[in-house]
Order: sequence, then structure tokens, then C-alpha cells
Amino acid sequence: MAYLVRKPETHLFRLLFVPIPIYCCLLGAFGYVWEPPFFCLVGTFKAVDFAIRPDAMKRVVNFDHKSKDSHKPTDVGSPPEKEEPEGTSFIYDIREGFNVMFSLRGLEYDWGQDVKVPRETRSLERTAFLRATFRNLVYGFLIIDFIDSAWKLFPPFQNETGGSIFVASLPWQTRYILSSVLHYSSGIMLGQLFQTFYDFFTFAGVLVLRQSPKVWPPIFDRPFQQGSLINFWAIGWHQILRRTFFVCGGLPGQWIGKNIGLGGGTGLLFGTFFGSALYHEMPFYLLRLGFDWRAPAFFMQHACCIFLERVWKKVTGQRVAGWPGFLWALFVMGALSQNIYNSWHLRGFGSSVIIPQAISPMRRLIFPVLSHLLTPLIHYFSH
Repeated sequence: MAYLVRKPETHLFRLLFVPIPIYCCLLGAFGYVWEPPFFCLVGTFKAVDFAIRPDAMKRVVNFDHKSKDSHKPTDVGSPPEKEEPEGTSFIYDIREGFNVMFSLRGLEYDWGQDVKVPRETRSLERTAFLRATFRNLVYGFLIIDFIDSAWKLFPPFQNETGGSIFVASLPWQTRYILSSVLHYSSGIMLGQLFQTFYDFFTFAGVLVLRQSPKVWPPIFDRPFQQGSLINFWAIGWHQILRRTFFVCGGLPGQWIGKNIGLGGGTGLLFGTFFGSALYHEMPFYLLRLGFDWRAPAFFMQHACCIFLERVWKKVTGQRVAGWPGFLWALFVMGALSQNIYNSWHLRGFGSSVIIPQAISPMRRLIFPVLSHLLTPLIHYFSH
């Protein structure tokens, strides 16, 4: 499908062929239950995306050629530089097919030109870029190890089945202080896991595959410093699964919104978050961990809050921004959203093996030294 979508006049053939990759991806998710099944779900919706596209996918940016402005950040959206002629080499076509298949933001293609790309802060000189990426990789590993090790100190996370972030035996003030700490640390953990995996593939791509550093621009743009929920989701948070959510929810929602009088924009908003809700909850169901309404409710709640931000702009003429917008986003992300991480922790997120103890600097070196300080603290927040 990825090979065909780059070829003109293949729309009918793609429509006829698409049941095969869809069946294979769904079989991997529902039949064999590969862990994690996220990749199977992404593959399913990428196949659908390739099939419904009427025209051939166009490459608009070529990162393989050197730019005259190499000191600038990734020039996504700029006019394409001289590109290798398409269709003249079978090897080139196969390489393009793999590139399309594994491209999640579409920065080199026409469908990804409206994706917000954070400004690059690393030097694009290969050696300096690799050095900075490796440093980020080490920092990310230590942050993940610290949070994971700290979680394992609490009794609810010391068993395989998981536990609630709300400890019922604690006074309500202490209970919500603890749940807030666990909630925000879960958000940091999730973001850092994405970032660290991305840094690993960035390092491998540039060092081993000799790719240009421009192929690997940043994926996060200070998400926890944004002044609105719109900016958090559209700019700050990663856009890796943006197209997936559009295909599985946004585009159907846009069509429904237009046909029932809500407007395509409103339908696209709620449909995209509905697709995100299903995508984030489905893997738990596929892993036989049940279906929990709290995770989908989190995403639909955020769709409603973003809709309110749009209403605010329409009524006042001003965007939600600045310190008021930051406090608003912090309130929604924190006080109103703790149920999603509670749902995930109840099904083993915090108690799962993220960093094995054998390679954990925190559990083997740091925490044993600080045990006399940590034990009273853990006892206080656990009883």
C-alpha cells in the first residue's frame, strides 16, 4: 500500500487491495495479541488512509540533499530542493515505500505540511547532533528510571496487577497531594518514554543509516509550558499519531458534523479526540485488561474544553493565552484529569517493568543509600 500510494492512477487498485493489510494488522492485534498492539492499530489506519486517498502522495521536501541554510531548523514547508527523479529506479521506489510506511508525521510529504514542527535547538552538524542526542538519551533514561523506581516504593505499585493512585486510608488532603504527584509524574513519564524512544531511533538513524539530522526534528515543544489546551495538543505535545486520529475519528467526525449542522470543524475536533480515546483504550482491551470508560472520558473532556476555548475566542476576539491560559490548562490537565492515569495504574502501568532492576542505577545505587530518608516518607503516604 505504501508503495502504491506514491504511484499515480492506483486508487482503484488500492481500494481493492486494502482488505489484505487491514486483515493482517487486525489479526496481529486481535488474534495473536502482539504486545503492544499499538503498532497493529497504527498499521490498520495507515492502510485505510492510503486506500481512500484519491491521488498519489507527493513528496514536497527532500531531507537527503544539503541545504544552503544548514544552520536553520528543519525547513518543513519550504520549497523542495532538487529531488531524485521519481519512477526512474525500482530501488528508489521501494525505498520510498518503506519511507512512507514508517513516516508518522509526514514531514516530507504533502499530507504532513500543516504539522507544527518544534524549532531545532541542536546543531545540525552530524557529530554535534549525535553528541546532543546521546546526551538527551542518557538524561531521558535517568528520568524514566527515577520515576519508575520511585513508583515501586509505594505498596499499590509493588504487585503485578497495579493499584489506585488514590489511597483510601489517607486523609483527603494527603490523598490528593499524593494522587497529584503520581498523576503529574505519570504525564512526565509518558512524555519521556516517547522522547527517549525517539532519541534512540534518531541516534541510530543518523549514526547507522547515515540519515540527515533534518530527518529527525524534535517531537515536543515545551508541552507543560503552553498557555492553552489548544497549544498543548497542537504544538506542545507530539504529533506522531496525529494522522492516525484524523483517519480513525476526525474525518468521519468532520463528515458527520457537516451533515447534522454542527460544522465540519466541530465534527473534526470531537471526532479526532474520539479516535484518540479509542486508540488509547483499545490496547488494554486487547491485552485482556477490560474496558474502562475513564480514559475515553478524559479525551472527550479535553475536546469539550478546547471547544470552550474556541467559543471564548469567538466571543471575546482573543485567544486563551498567557498566565490565565497556563493556569486553565494546568487545572484541566491536573485537577480534572486524574482519572485517566488512575485507570491505567489500576491495570498495571505503574507496576509494570519499565526499567529492569538489573540495569537501574536508582534501585541499585541511589535509593539504597537514601533508604533511611525514604522509608519514613513512604510509610507516611501509604498508611
